Amino acid sequence: MKTLNIDTAKLLVNRYRSITIAEIEDTTTKIALPLSYKTNVKEYGKTIMYLLTGFGKYCVLCGKAHELFIKSNSFNGFRGYSKCIYCIYSKNVKYLSPKCMYGKNAKSYNRIACAKTAKELHKAIRLRANHIEKLIKKIENGQLD
Repeated sequence: MKTLNIDTAKLLVNRYRSITIAEIEDTTTKIALPLSYKTNVKEYGKTIMYLLTGFGKYCVLCGKAHELFIKSNSFNGFRGYSKCIYCIYSKNVKYLSPKCMYGKNAKSYNRIACAKTAKELHKAIRLRANHIEKLIKKIENGQLD
């Protein structure tokens, strides 16, 4: 069985659970998003989470999966989505990449990405943390291979 980024996923769940509405609002204020952007553009949630956790392009899970990919001696210079096979999300989605935003993983990803308010984003973060936690438990219990 491939080594997956489970330990990093556990840390990410802890980080997600530590995020408060106040922290989201503070981050929004610090980057001075115009009111129209905060309330009307679907990138609000994705932007705030990128700043708080690297959500999206610089996700900590992607970073760890890439590290494991290089250590596996499978690295051939291609930097695309080959690393995804070392991510916990690969257990839910077999053929699409990046796996974190498709299949059974899509709902919680999209709720964060499309959140338009701090409260909506906070709820979406909790749902994503629950999703990741369930996935970790299934992997550790051998229910996903």
